[in-house]
Amino acid sequence: MGVFAVYLVHVNDTRELQAECENLGDAASYAIRLADGLDAHRPDADGERPAKVDVYCADQLQISIRIMRGGLLGNKAVPKLRSM
Repeated sequence: MGVFAVYLVHVNDTRELQAECENLGDAASYAIRLADGLDAHRPDADGERPAKVDVYCADQLQISIRIMRGGLLGNKAVPKLRSM
């Protein structure tokens, strides 16, 4: 099919290439790990906040993952809301 490019997209819509993968599964796995490791409320080294991780093949968006506070899988430092 082609090369899958993983981009980090900032709130100002600038994007940075993070990786290129040969298949969608590898690109998705990389994108999820990247999004999980970032915090949407903390700026990066350039002072920009990351907003999402996108995966493209050619010019077509394949996957878009929004970066969330505490990560996707939950951060132990950030308590989760629980219903009783």
